Amino acid sequence: MNTKKIFAVIVLVGIVGLVPVATSAATLKGGDTFSVPRDTTINEDFYAAGGNGSIAGTVNGDLMVAGGSLVLSGTVEQDVFLAGGSITVSGDIKDDLRVVGGNITITGSVGGDLMVVGGQVQIISGASIAGDVIVAGGTVMMDGSVDGNVMVVGGKISIDGAVGGSVSAKVEQLTIGSSATIGNGLSYKSRKEAVIAEGADIQGGIEFSPLKTPSRDNI
Repeated sequence: MNTKKIFAVIVLVGIVGLVPVATSAATLKGGDTFSVPRDTTINEDFYAAGGNGSIAGTVNGDLMVAGGSLVLSGTVEQDVFLAGGSITVSGDIKDDLRVVGGNITITGSVGGDLMVVGGQVQIISGASIAGDVIVAGGTVMMDGSVDGNVMVVGGKISIDGAVGGSVSAKVEQLTIGSSATIGNGLSYKSRKEAVIAEGADIQGGIEFSPLKTPSRDNI
């Protein structure tokens, strides 16, 4: 897995309106508001774009949605691509989840990899990611559990959950909470050392690479 997947999110969202034209087994919705009610099952891919969207039912295919405010509380059997201003994911994603947005909150489960680009990103305690995580964000809070590796780039980053693999970070500020566990090492680049709380369990060692502060001559 590499950072090219992040850029693929933007491309895929950009063509969301074109995909149904070339796909026979797909459902398309649009408008100021759109929804998939809790008792509804869609047995094909689902594409939607508009203002506010709610997906509470089951999609037995891929899900691609773009909107202002999005809430995904249902079940999706395959990949999910979301783009919006405010995005909340509390449902069950069986495969990969890729998200681009302003404020992103994840409280549900992801059966594959998670890739996120956002201004404020929260992976709440109780959320679970079975694969790897790639995050780019201004403020990132990771309190959920990740079975794989974590790669994060951003401003203020805090980790207080369980990571089964390694953590690699390039950040302005890194905080490791007392409940954090990292199974295969922490490697990070920053202008200052991380704040690591007593009780944090980091296996595999810690590698810190200081970033140089730009001189006035370079500003």
